[in-house]
Amino acid sequence: MEKYKIAIFVSLTTIIAVVVLPFLLGLAIRAVPDFPQPSLDFTEKVYEGSSLSQPFTASRNSLNLIGVSVKNPQLRNKEDLILTIYDSMGVPVRIARVSGESIPDGDFIKFNFDPIFNSAGHQFILNFSSPATTLDKTYELFITNTTPSGMGPLQVNREMKDEAISLVGFYKPESKLAVSAGIYRGWLKRLLADPVFFIFYSLLFVAGIFYVTWPHAGKTN
Repeated sequence: MEKYKIAIFVSLTTIIAVVVLPFLLGLAIRAVPDFPQPSLDFTEKVYEGSSLSQPFTASRNSLNLIGVSVKNPQLRNKEDLILTIYDSMGVPVRIARVSGESIPDGDFIKFNFDPIFNSAGHQFILNFSSPATTLDKTYELFITNTTPSGMGPLQVNREMKDEAISLVGFYKPESKLAVSAGIYRGWLKRLLADPVFFIFYSLLFVAGIFYVTWPHAGKTN
């Protein structure tokens, strides 16, 4: 009987991990990243006399979040850090603010805004500014030496540079089920990448189901 309970527990745990968990994770995800964050190589200051502008081409529809890494030692700056998104004609389409009280030193800060539904393939200008920040309490945005596709060059005020802000674009999922399916595909891809582990895992799962469902499972003489 004890073996029977263990087999049921193992089988149910496996089913939950393989089937239910990815589905629940898909329902919880509100934004899907474009790509991993680029390297953090150095910083550029943002304050009342200096703003940073970065061309950014969206790869999908429903762009709704931009993430950047920011320095704000000891939370000394309490002023807003502002992201203004301009379209290709220079018209502002979204503005997002994050208070300095929510920007610990070196953290990855997310600027949330209403989705830009037809964003795929369109280039935007991302401008980071903080007009109320003085020179002695500047924010510093992390810059990468490797400019990802669809970004750059960086503009510090009106000075053009070869680098780019180390940022990540996020997109609102068009379908929660599509996100869950993507998680399933990712897990399956990882399993198939290690055939030995995949075969062992599959046999273990099948053995557990067989043990539970076989008429004489768990019986001893």
